[in-house]
Amino acid sequence: ALGSDEHSLENFYGFNLIELISKDVSREVLKLDDLTSLDRVDDRTMFLIQRLIGPSVSDVILNVKGCKNLTDESVYQLRFSEGIKRLHLNIGSGKNISNNAIVHLASTIPKQLEYLFLDVSGFKIPSGEYLPVRYNNHLKAFAKRLPRNLEEFELITNLDDSEDGQGLLQLVKKLPGGLKRLSLVFECWRGFSGDVLPILA
Repeated sequence: ALGSDEHSLENFYGFNLIELISKDVSREVLKLDDLTSLDRVDDRTMFLIQRLIGPSVSDVILNVKGCKNLTDESVYQLRFSEGIKRLHLNIGSGKNISNNAIVHLASTIPKQLEYLFLDVSGFKIPSGEYLPVRYNNHLKAFAKRLPRNLEEFELITNLDDSEDGQGLLQLVKKLPGGLKRLSLVFECWRGFSGDVLPILA
């Protein structure tokens, strides 16, 4: 539906996919893991996808990595029900998703999550840098919102060279005690220094 100009989510061979899928009130999993780099995935598409997260959904997988027509608005309109236990959200390589939007994203994290995957990295430009830049405050925002029952946490991001790593340290200090699996990946952070490692440990 999103891969062809002939179709849309609301008119796929004459069917409205949003209405059809929304009627399935017993569905527990919403898996949209292959919407990467599609030009037709924009802020309105994200709004429509929101309607598919029904009250019984406990597992959400949404991969829109590299979709260049997504803006901050797509993040500001995100709403996740508190019943969600597993959230996999990939908005990485977002050319038009600012650090401020990522800070806001932290406030949408459901409190009962047991698994959380986030790719919020910027877009890699020819110089090797990632834009828009990411600052310590997006890591500090995640630190404040990490669910207490979290068992698995994966984060992919980047950090501006000017940042000293205080956001990362604050995030690590706030990790839940029951965490069983952790993955922190920085696509780019030229300001990283080795003295951070023993503090992390």
